[in-house]
Amino acid sequence: MGLPALLLAAMAAYPAAAQETASAATLDYHKLKAVLPERVDSLKRTSATGGRSSAFGISVAYAEAEYQGKDGSQVTIKLSDLGGLPGVAAVASHAWNAMEMESESDTGFERTRQYKGCKVMEQYDRNERSGEISLMVGSRISVEITGSNVDFETLQSALEALPLTRLKELASGQ
Repeated sequence: MGLPALLLAAMAAYPAAAQETASAATLDYHKLKAVLPERVDSLKRTSATGGRSSAFGISVAYAEAEYQGKDGSQVTIKLSDLGGLPGVAAVASHAWNAMEMESESDTGFERTRQYKGCKVMEQYDRNERSGEISLMVGSRISVEITGSNVDFETLQSALEALPLTRLKELASGQ
């Protein structure tokens, strides 16, 4: 289950918190964009974008980078600050941290694990050579790493290339 599905499930389970509209300040998307790595393994960053969206007193900031290799491999890293959705962010973070799963088939796996104090969800399809790593940092920053035509180790390298300490600082307002 990716973050959007997780958010919907959390909202259904905790409607009062999900309805909270008291808005916290969203991070400047330039700060999120600044933590995106220049490279992921041998993949070179081909684009980096960022922005902020706001409606009805709710705002979300994001930054996204795409990385490509000469062999057609591709990785995307997307950071989203949910600080402008405090009720939803709190519920999603709680649900995210409570989730445990592990399943494996002949062609891939789906599992959760801990990584540097964060709950990480990993999915990978060996036949398609595609996968995703998702996590919440500091109860407000969503990290989504997706890849196609890559091995799982490349996705892990993308995670390791992110400065999680800096993301935790940003999430705590530093």
